[in-house]
Amino acid sequence: MGVDPLHLLDVDPEDPPLAALRLAAGRATNEVTGPGLSVMTYVRLEDGRTGAVPSAEVIGAVADVLGVDVPRVEAAVRRSRSDQSALASSGG
Repeated sequence: MGVDPLHLLDVDPEDPPLAALRLAAGRATNEVTGPGLSVMTYVRLEDGRTGAVPSAEVIGAVADVLGVDVPRVEAAVRRSRSDQSALASSGG
């Protein structure tokens, strides 16, 4: 149909969180794995858990699995962290 899947989700298609990129790629959480990337590492990123900055290898692996470029994944990780931070500060 020629519609970007991000436009069908309730997100800003220009600044989506990581979960939206995964859904747009048609992947389940347990399918986001590859060399240097475990499912649990991905889940932590998608959940927006703070901690160590993910390595270039991890970001690159996520980009490969989701079929997007590295800057898009980096922005999505930042958005996921921002969303989680906002949720935590609101008590949700």
